[in-house]
Amino acid sequence: MISTAILTTLLLHATAGGSPISATAPERVGLDGTWRLTQASRGISLPAKVPGIVDTDLLAAGKIPNPFYRDNEKAVQWVGEVPWTYSRSFTVPAAFLKHREIRLRCEGLDTLSSIRVNGRDVAQTDNMHRTWEFDVRPLLHTGANRIEITFSPIEPYLKAHENQAAFPGKPVEAHGWGYIRKSPFQMGWDFSPKIITCGIWRSIGLVGWDAARLTDIGVVQSHYKNGQVGLAVGITADTAAATTAHTTVLFAGHPVAQTDTALAQGRATPHLTVIKPQLWWPAGMGPQNLYDVRVELRDARGRVVDSGTRRIGLRTLDMIAKTSANLMTLTVNGCRFFAKGTNWVPMDSLITRASPDQERRYVDNAVNNNMNLIRLWGGGYYEDEALYDEADKKGLLLWAEFKFADASYPVFDPKWLANVKAEAVDNVSRLRHHPSIAVWSGNNEVIGFVADKTDHNHMTHEDYNLLFHHVLADVVHSLAPNDVYTPGSPESGDEHDWSVWHGSAPFESYRTVHGFMSEFGFQAFAQPRTVDAYTAPKDRDSVLSPIMKFHQRNWGDGNQMILSTFRRYYRTPKDFDSTLWLSQIQQADGVLTGVEFWRRDWPHSSASLVWQYNDCWPGTSWAMVDYYGRPKALWYRLRHAYAPVMLSGQADGQSGHAELWISNDHPRALKGTIDWRLTRTNGALVQKGTQSAAIPAGTSSTRALSFEDAAIIAKEGAGNLLLWAELRVPGEPVSTSLLTFARPKQLNLVAPEIHTAVAAQGNAYQVTLTSARPALFAWIDLAGADAKYSDNFVHLRPGAPVTITVAPSAKTTLAQVQKALRVRTLFDTYLPTADATPVVTADANGEVALSAFSAQMIGDTFVLETGTPDNIGNWSDPHDYLQWTVKNAKPGTYAMTANVSSPPDEGGSQFVVDVAGAQVTGTVPTTASWTTYTDLPLGTVTIAKSGTISISLKPTTKPSVHVMNLRTLTLKPVAAP
Repeated sequence: MISTAILTTLLLHATAGGSPISATAPERVGLDGTWRLTQASRGISLPAKVPGIVDTDLLAAGKIPNPFYRDNEKAVQWVGEVPWTYSRSFTVPAAFLKHREIRLRCEGLDTLSSIRVNGRDVAQTDNMHRTWEFDVRPLLHTGANRIEITFSPIEPYLKAHENQAAFPGKPVEAHGWGYIRKSPFQMGWDFSPKIITCGIWRSIGLVGWDAARLTDIGVVQSHYKNGQVGLAVGITADTAAATTAHTTVLFAGHPVAQTDTALAQGRATPHLTVIKPQLWWPAGMGPQNLYDVRVELRDARGRVVDSGTRRIGLRTLDMIAKTSANLMTLTVNGCRFFAKGTNWVPMDSLITRASPDQERRYVDNAVNNNMNLIRLWGGGYYEDEALYDEADKKGLLLWAEFKFADASYPVFDPKWLANVKAEAVDNVSRLRHHPSIAVWSGNNEVIGFVADKTDHNHMTHEDYNLLFHHVLADVVHSLAPNDVYTPGSPESGDEHDWSVWHGSAPFESYRTVHGFMSEFGFQAFAQPRTVDAYTAPKDRDSVLSPIMKFHQRNWGDGNQMILSTFRRYYRTPKDFDSTLWLSQIQQADGVLTGVEFWRRDWPHSSASLVWQYNDCWPGTSWAMVDYYGRPKALWYRLRHAYAPVMLSGQADGQSGHAELWISNDHPRALKGTIDWRLTRTNGALVQKGTQSAAIPAGTSSTRALSFEDAAIIAKEGAGNLLLWAELRVPGEPVSTSLLTFARPKQLNLVAPEIHTAVAAQGNAYQVTLTSARPALFAWIDLAGADAKYSDNFVHLRPGAPVTITVAPSAKTTLAQVQKALRVRTLFDTYLPTADATPVVTADANGEVALSAFSAQMIGDTFVLETGTPDNIGNWSDPHDYLQWTVKNAKPGTYAMTANVSSPPDEGGSQFVVDVAGAQVTGTVPTTASWTTYTDLPLGTVTIAKSGTISISLKPTTKPSVHVMNLRTLTLKPVAAP
């Protein structure tokens, strides 16, 4: 059994920039195409596509339902629980059998496979991430041959390895993924379904050769002080006779250096020098110059017997480690820069449906959205060459993670460790030449599964260090010595900040965190067109319907979290569709609170990688682009926040203080002008001004304008003011910023009255939006149609029209676009009666029922947990309190009762309830759990006057972590005044 890392393209033809190879070059008999897929116990036999997986073939044959529709995922679980066999016949020409060597090359087998050729066993495999090669020459004959590959289900394999006699005291979680080298996300993640599949998921075929076969090209760069770049080209080949390597370095198709070197025992390392190198830069920092390093193997007569090319970029890339004095930062060609990007997850749970064209498109879109770095998350698989090639061309840096994530791993098993090392060698050898690779990272969050002793959920520090600090590190350092390696994320200085989503902290808390922010995010629903695709009409009564919750895989109730956060920042959405759209506005506004701050915070913060870019199925997640490729509001707003020159700021509604900052990524200094206007929410001008701005060269952040006027805030009201700013820099797109002195729910917005003008421009349309009054988050879409929008979710100031280019996916006329065009804003998502402060009405007898939903939440630690009924939960700060506004209150004496819960280790908090000046106190009793509620009598209170009153509940002491959970507060009349 042999596993080697070889250029796929070498088996087919010479790569770009190479000359044709001779007839004596390695020859391939391809086995991609149509196979037969069978499952004996269910009597299934059907055509299968290779490369492919079982689920896609079953779906094409109508044997399983669409696993992404409603809860059909449940109906396809059996697929991963039974064995499957792929088989086909193939013809081997007599001439092919004359080759000295013939190998069966399998570039991707997912995962536990047994291979037979002509009825004879070849090998078994156990790693979907490896390229496998096997000597099959003795098994083949001229003419018809037959191959069978049987895939076994993984559950018995995991069970067999849970407790092994060979490793006493070393259990491994059977229902996890530690022992199996398979994409972890297939087991189900907090953004993905559980679809355990199998199949020949990458190309397969026979390779035969005689004189020589080129098996690897590695290029190591040395950047000299005189500006020249030395290249050491490591060449590995299988040779049967004396062989010479002719190595050429080409730029734009023209040779710039070349040499001939004899191979000794199949190896050589020629050295070449590029005299006047054209460096490769990330997007926004310079050009993406690419060189071809071409190797031709020549026999003693000078004939080319094999050849191959590595496309490289000449550049240095280093990581400045985090210390007590410095934050982690990346540098390219000696220049520090702010990393702007996102996190990439697998594009489809049915993995072979993700095409190279799709990967290229997503890379292009990221660069067009002003990103320069994407993290390839460790819970998926090693992506195709197409992604890396496109990243090289477009200047998108990649944080390439080995496929280990959120689990303990059996490093104590030598066989497992050898398998993993071979996987690392395969993939580092395959990908190391790409200039886009900025960092090799050992894992995602495995550091959280480390303890002093092995158990079902933890590995030891010793085992962790062996795998991530030594084995993987040694592979990278030996095969790619120019590349940066870090043991894991977050471990070497980058930060995963989940205090907002998982900890219920407010968005503003992002401004208290500094560093290389490699994970953070907030969820949003997909747009209605996407939700319609995976739901039935009855599922759309509420975002808390069973199917809507089924497509939410956060470990808690993520849909509830989205709604709870509405209470902090927004008013009540008017319907189902508005709830979806408003969640996107919330996601965009919340995430940009962090992104814009971290750019302003340079050099104390050096990266913003939003979790996450894409989705692997249609559902509710952190993605900024949904499964069908439809961007959410965050995608559009992030393009502005990642602009090379970006204006941003923040404002305070108490002091009236506001600041505007300019963040610059350009290598040159700039001069600009800031025009600012303070208006009312109805558009009326209050103040305006102009400020010049000097913008330093290189990555920088500069405070350009400071504004403070508490008197205006006191006079106008924080909820009635908007601060608009526009930065003009010659030769640069305009950057704008809108600051508010209150949260969105407290803004007194009015109907904006937007006028649209549509004009055809080639195959696209120009839509110009003009608003009579301020319009926040104005977005357009075409009813019932997909389109690409140059921008969206824009802020419209009266007198400042915005034009958006719309490119419909299908051929469309001007009249059709005008008819289908819809324009909405934040204002349009609200119920007409929605107030910033909910109002409760006393009933005819004076009884008052105060629910958690109707409370005004003053503070940021607690959340509204929606359910039946709702409750206030996660109340950890005793300074946070609740307030209700009650109208039609009637004079009288009322018995007051609170419905509360607090588990045995959390009880005892004390609080005071103020009812229009009259007060009662209470002590929270203990209950069986947070979900076990009890009625707590609080005594009586007297309301002296009729009308509208205010009721508050404020903690006074908190002996433990939380105050309490509260569902209701009721006042029942016991006597007239």
